[in-house]
Amino acid sequence: GGIGITPVASMAATLKLQQRPYELHYYGRGRDQMSFVRELAAQHGTAVRVHADDDAATLLPLPALLTLLKPEQHLYVCGPKGLIDAVIEQSHGKHWPHSHIHFELFSNAAPQEGDRAFEVELRQSGQVLLVPADKTILEVLEDAGCDPLFDCRRGECGVCQATVLQGTPDHRDYYLSDDERAGGQVMQICISRSHSTRLVLDL
Repeated sequence: GGIGITPVASMAATLKLQQRPYELHYYGRGRDQMSFVRELAAQHGTAVRVHADDDAATLLPLPALLTLLKPEQHLYVCGPKGLIDAVIEQSHGKHWPHSHIHFELFSNAAPQEGDRAFEVELRQSGQVLLVPADKTILEVLEDAGCDPLFDCRRGECGVCQATVLQGTPDHRDYYLSDDERAGGQVMQICISRSHSTRLVLDL
């Protein structure tokens, strides 16, 4: 979707050169705001489908599209967070393997309505820190002079993963599988929060 077409178009070009089957679905708010439409049509022909909000006939039929595809196939998504979230949610609902959905976000953690403060206890040092509603666990650890491992700050890479010894995480990452989330034994501290008033982490 949107400017996310740039990396996906490169991938489509590679697949065409390799003579492998593919479909490229390009989504945007309006055709006049979408780059490379003519170039993509010329290069990929019927393999590219353009979907625009201002054209009811071309709206992105995501549920129908996922029904036509098979979970054995791989999905590559790049664009706004809302689009990525919709693809992830609906593909998981159709039992798509976590490892077959590929994406990259361009936004960091942001407070959500209803977020509240909670405490995080670092078991290894005994420190207890307050995580306010507008900060992440990672940010609070940095403010306290800790040096935790991290990379993306978006819940994608898994580098900041911490073991949960007590409490119930509020998972907001894109890294853990559904089973790992349900188990509640690990969490990504760059983006996830807590349903409990206190979390105890093995840090």
